[in-house]
Amino acid sequence: MIVPKKLTFKNLDNLYLKLNQKDANVLRIPSKLAYQGPLGVHSAFIQFLITWSRIKSQPTLHLYASAADSLKHVGDLASQPFGLIALLMCDRVIAEDHSTVAKRDVEKITSPILKAMYDRDLLRSVVSKGSRPPYIHTLAAQANSYEFVRSFYESDSYGSILPKSNFCRFIDKALQTLLGHSKAAKLGAERIEMLGRLIYELIQNTDEYTITDEKEATYDKGARGVLVTHSKVRTDKVSELVTSEGSYSLHLVKKQIRREDAVETVELSVYDSGPGMARRWQSVHGDTSKELSLAEEIAYVKQCFTKWSTSKNSMGAGIGLHESLQILAALNGFLFIRTGRACLFQSLKPPPKGEEAVFRPEHWHNSNESAAEGTLITVSVAF
Repeated sequence: MIVPKKLTFKNLDNLYLKLNQKDANVLRIPSKLAYQGPLGVHSAFIQFLITWSRIKSQPTLHLYASAADSLKHVGDLASQPFGLIALLMCDRVIAEDHSTVAKRDVEKITSPILKAMYDRDLLRSVVSKGSRPPYIHTLAAQANSYEFVRSFYESDSYGSILPKSNFCRFIDKALQTLLGHSKAAKLGAERIEMLGRLIYELIQNTDEYTITDEKEATYDKGARGVLVTHSKVRTDKVSELVTSEGSYSLHLVKKQIRREDAVETVELSVYDSGPGMARRWQSVHGDTSKELSLAEEIAYVKQCFTKWSTSKNSMGAGIGLHESLQILAALNGFLFIRTGRACLFQSLKPPPKGEEAVFRPEHWHNSNESAAEGTLITVSVAF
């Protein structure tokens, strides 16, 4: 199965349909995407790769390189967030002639990147030729010696998530690195602090869900992470998004008021390779032997955003996703979620005084309702 270099949400939906093909366990991906879009295409591709690795037997990455050049190509892939995930989640890497690339050789390339993420060294975790990195990516790879990255965890154990203030410092540093001091200042300290709180709530939510499936069986491998990107869309180009990302373009149009040239956005994606919101909810509150309809999946996802509703076993749970929604509403943000067959979005704004934001998502118009593994939450905030 071949992934095109110019990737869109529509391309991704077509790829999901092809996962049922017998030879789909062998995947060829570009070392760099030509289309980087204004809304989470990179992170959506990460979720696709997680899905591919979960549902296919012996998922194999087929390189566009000879055996002699294979490690250079592995290095090119590892420099991209999606490429790093593909290398970590696949069972085998092969060169153009189908010869196997040794796992230890692949790990020699991926390990320094994971260690930089573990050590909170944002610049060393990104391979960039420009003055500013194109993204900030922090990944916790399951069963890896660098799993418990120090941007998220106090110690090498699940449940040891750092306090909110640490996440605020993390996102402040990430935005300074990504945007530069003057542009990051346009967001303002208050909004940056709110983004830090948002990531804290979302990472808290992924921590318990990544290592086991809905039956509490431990996954052999997994990943959870944060991807931060920046987009700038010229005012005269927003209309072109209508055909491919109509729902998001309408959100951007609203942000164009009193802006003459362009709309800039910060996009935060939090992803995990767990069973997904609906299946996890069903395992606690429903009948796991029952096949869920799409309507039931969406209803379960909505329930996850209801205050005091939880699929966790820990005390005090049930406010994380609800709190995330309140923060995003205060930021006038755009929310995109894909989990299972549910592919949802909502453009949010602050609720009337004394009221709380309510999760009333719409179905993403491009989705063909193919099931995705794990959960992807992408938020976009204009500034």
